[in-house]
Amino acid sequence: MYASGDSPSDVRSPSSARARQQGRSSFSKSSLGRPPTSAKPSLEDQEQEDAYFTELLSYSLERLGKEPELLKADQDHLRKQAEESAVKHYKAFINTASCLEAARDEMQGLAGHVDALLQDIPVLDRVCEQFVTTAKALQAKQTENKQLQSRSFRLQHHTLKTMHAH
Repeated sequence: MYASGDSPSDVRSPSSARARQQGRSSFSKSSLGRPPTSAKPSLEDQEQEDAYFTELLSYSLERLGKEPELLKADQDHLRKQAEESAVKHYKAFINTASCLEAARDEMQGLAGHVDALLQDIPVLDRVCEQFVTTAKALQAKQTENKQLQSRSFRLQHHTLKTMHAH
């Protein structure tokens, strides 16, 4: 029933199926299973792919002939699991979509406020420059007034002294 080197545990054991699945999924993502791209596979993908190829090399010819059928069965099983997960967690998907939409709306609102702020910055800059200029002028005027007051006080004091002296 099984080819040499294959046993029932090799074909359908959970650990073998898991190793096959990891190897197959990386194989399906490998450079042989997709159009050529400039991106290199990750180290983990490469290791899984190498492990799958090593496993394939250990199979008998009969077992290799069954591999496409097993790959198809695994693909169907994964598709079914994905569909079941989508049905089971549809509320989470809907809530996530609503949350993403609300976040997008908030970000667009913030972007509008930032744009308005960016437009107002030159005006604010001019007003601040005017304030600094006015403050410097007032400070200079205050200094002049203090000097005038000081001179006036000295002049009054000197005048009083001269009046008392005569």
